[in-house]
Amino acid sequence: MRKSSVALAGVAMAVIAGSFVAAAPAQAAGPYYLTCESWSSTVWCEDTGPRTTITWKLNGNAVPSWNNLTSVRSSCRPGDRMAFAATRVYPGGTTTDTHSITCTNLPPR
Repeated sequence: MRKSSVALAGVAMAVIAGSFVAAAPAQAAGPYYLTCESWSSTVWCEDTGPRTTITWKLNGNAVPSWNNLTSVRSSCRPGDRMAFAATRVYPGGTTTDTHSITCTNLPPR
Protein backbone atom coordinates (compact mmCIF):
# COMPACT_ATOMS: atom_id res chain seq x y z
CA MET A 1 0.00 0.00 0.00
CA ARG A 2 2.81 2.41 0.86
CA LYS A 3 4.49 2.01 -2.56
CA SER A 4 1.32 2.95 -4.45
CA SER A 5 0.76 6.02 -2.22
CA VAL A 6 4.33 7.19 -2.84
CA ALA A 7 3.98 6.57 -6.57
CA LEU A 8 0.64 8.43 -6.67
CA ALA A 9 2.15 11.38 -4.78
CA GLY A 10 5.06 11.43 -7.25
CA VAL A 11 2.69 11.48 -10.23
CA ALA A 12 0.64 14.27 -8.66
CA MET A 13 3.75 16.38 -8.06
CA ALA A 14 4.93 15.80 -11.65
CA VAL A 15 1.55 16.93 -13.00
CA ILE A 16 1.55 20.03 -10.80
CA ALA A 17 5.15 20.90 -11.73
CA GLY A 18 4.33 20.36 -15.41
CA SER A 19 1.43 22.80 -15.21
CA PHE A 20 3.73 25.53 -13.90
CA VAL A 21 6.24 24.92 -16.69
CA ALA A 22 3.48 25.05 -19.31
CA ALA A 23 2.12 28.32 -17.91
CA ALA A 24 5.43 30.20 -18.07
CA PRO A 25 5.35 31.17 -21.78
CA ALA A 26 1.86 32.69 -21.47
CA GLN A 27 2.98 34.76 -18.50
CA ALA A 28 6.14 35.91 -20.29
CA ALA A 29 4.14 37.55 -23.08
CA GLY A 30 2.70 40.56 -21.27
CA PRO A 31 0.02 42.94 -22.56
CA TYR A 32 1.18 45.81 -24.74
CA TYR A 33 -1.22 48.61 -25.54
CA LEU A 34 -1.91 51.02 -28.34
CA THR A 35 -4.70 53.45 -27.47
CA CYS A 36 -6.15 56.19 -29.66
CA GLU A 37 -8.66 58.98 -29.04
CA SER A 38 -10.21 61.58 -31.31
CA TRP A 39 -11.58 65.05 -30.66
CA SER A 40 -11.40 68.49 -32.26
CA SER A 41 -10.53 66.97 -35.69
CA THR A 42 -7.38 65.35 -34.32
CA VAL A 43 -6.46 61.76 -33.44
CA TRP A 44 -3.95 61.05 -30.67
CA CYS A 45 -2.38 57.61 -30.23
CA GLU A 46 -0.08 56.35 -27.50
CA ASP A 47 1.86 53.10 -27.23
CA THR A 48 2.73 51.90 -23.72
CA GLY A 49 4.50 48.63 -24.53
CA PRO A 50 8.17 47.99 -23.75
CA ARG A 51 10.51 48.68 -26.63
CA THR A 52 13.98 49.54 -27.80
CA THR A 53 12.60 50.93 -31.07
CA ILE A 54 9.12 51.68 -32.38
CA THR A 55 7.86 52.39 -35.90
CA TRP A 56 4.43 53.68 -36.84
CA LYS A 57 2.10 53.29 -39.80
CA LEU A 58 -0.97 55.35 -40.63
CA ASN A 59 -3.45 53.72 -43.01
CA GLY A 60 -0.78 51.19 -44.01
CA ASN A 61 1.89 53.80 -44.82
CA ALA A 62 5.09 54.17 -42.79
CA VAL A 63 5.53 57.54 -41.07
CA PRO A 64 9.33 57.82 -40.49
CA SER A 65 9.02 61.14 -38.61
CA TRP A 66 7.09 59.24 -35.89
CA ASN A 67 9.81 56.59 -35.37
CA ASN A 68 10.63 56.02 -31.68
CA LEU A 69 7.88 58.37 -30.45
CA THR A 70 5.63 56.90 -27.77
CA SER A 71 2.69 59.09 -28.80
CA VAL A 72 1.65 60.62 -32.11
CA ARG A 73 -1.16 62.80 -33.45
CA SER A 74 -2.69 63.46 -36.81
CA SER A 75 -5.20 66.00 -38.10
CA CYS A 76 -8.32 64.54 -39.66
CA ARG A 77 -11.76 65.34 -41.03
CA PRO A 78 -14.77 64.24 -38.99
CA GLY A 79 -15.94 60.87 -40.28
CA ASP A 80 -12.52 59.83 -41.63
CA ARG A 81 -11.58 56.28 -40.64
CA MET A 82 -7.91 56.00 -39.63
CA ALA A 83 -5.85 52.87 -38.96
CA PHE A 84 -2.75 53.14 -36.78
CA ALA A 85 -0.12 50.43 -36.28
CA ALA A 86 2.77 50.50 -33.81
CA THR A 87 5.55 47.94 -34.26
CA ARG A 88 7.95 47.69 -31.37
CA VAL A 89 11.24 45.81 -31.27
CA TYR A 90 12.51 44.81 -27.83
CA PRO A 91 15.01 42.23 -26.54
CA GLY A 92 12.35 39.48 -26.48
CA GLY A 93 11.17 39.96 -30.08
CA THR A 94 8.82 42.11 -32.14
CA THR A 95 5.12 42.88 -31.67
CA THR A 96 2.63 45.00 -33.59
CA ASP A 97 -0.59 46.50 -32.24
CA THR A 98 -3.23 48.14 -34.42
CA HIS A 99 -6.08 50.51 -33.68
CA SER A 100 -8.74 51.86 -36.05
CA ILE A 101 -10.67 54.98 -35.12
CA THR A 102 -13.19 57.36 -36.68
CA CYS A 103 -12.28 61.04 -36.53
CA THR A 104 -14.64 63.26 -34.52
CA ASN A 105 -15.02 66.98 -34.00
CA LEU A 106 -16.32 66.62 -30.46
CA PRO A 107 -14.70 68.61 -27.65
CA PRO A 108 -12.25 66.80 -25.33
CA ARG A 109 -13.80 64.76 -22.52
